[in-house]
Parts: sequence; C-alpha cells; structure tokens
Amino acid sequence: MLEQFVELLGRALALAATYIDEAIVAHLFVTEEDNRWQAAGDGLVLYAKTWKSVLGSTLLIVVGMYAVTAALLLALTPLAGAFGGLSTTVEFAGWLVVGAIVLTIYTGLLKPWVKTAVITTFLLESRNHSPDAKTRARIEARSEKFRELLGRVDAEDETKARDRPAAPA
Repeated sequence: MLEQFVELLGRALALAATYIDEAIVAHLFVTEEDNRWQAAGDGLVLYAKTWKSVLGSTLLIVVGMYAVTAALLLALTPLAGAFGGLSTTVEFAGWLVVGAIVLTIYTGLLKPWVKTAVITTFLLESRNHSPDAKTRARIEARSEKFRELLGRVDAEDETKARDRPAAPA
C-alpha cells in the first residue's frame, strides 16, 4: 500500500513538473513586463515561492483524476461484459472499445482539465506574491538554466536599447 502511494506521489510530482512550462507561459500572458525573458524569470521565481500550495493542489487533483478514470473504467466494464457471451473475439473487441473510451476521456478531458487547474492554481497563488531578490538569488545559485535565462534578460534589454530610435536633437 505504501509503495503504491509513493508511486502515485511520484507520478503526481512528475505531472506537476511537466506543467511548470505551461504555468510560466500563462504568467507571460498575464504580466505587463515588456521583456519576455524577465517575465519568464519572474514567473519561475513566483513558482518557486508558491510551489507548496501548487504541488498540494496538484496532488489532490491528480489523485482525483486517477479516481475518476478508475470509476469510469468500472462503470464501463458491463459494456465489455455484455459482449462476453457472444465470443472471445467479440469480448476482446468490447474491452478494446471500453479502453478506447476511457483513454479518450482521460486524454481529451481529464488531462487538459488537470493542466488548466494547475495553471489556474499557480496564477491565483502567485498573484499575491512578487518576485524578490532573495528567491531569485537562491534559484540562480542552484540552476545553470536559470542563469542562462537571466543572461537573455540582459541581452534583450541591450537589444531594445540599441534598436530604440535616437531622440531628436
């Protein structure tokens, strides 16, 4: 039982990690920052500041998604069983249909809903926070990719300054 719980927790963590990119992109859409790299860096800092609540919500949502999927599979089991009396081939086809229905609902409805819920949770949790230098420095000290992103912030600022038309004399 504990092993299954740890596996479920690992899956939920992996799922939450896959949505970090989407959450940062969502942050880009709602922020008024002109420098997209600065906005992405700010989004990562905000994600780092709110990860506990976002992760907690994600765990609950993922467990719910798995429960709904299992309930759907159980609810559709009689459909496959109804074909069981005809022949083994027809029963197998019935199970394929049930599997296809469950997979379609899972990938077409449940996973996008989870993604939306996780992103919305991040946006709601992060709206009461602002990026701070302490969190930014902590991430920068631990992540080469984050330092690379911050380098792009400076590069874009330099490009904008260089491309800005000169003021009339």
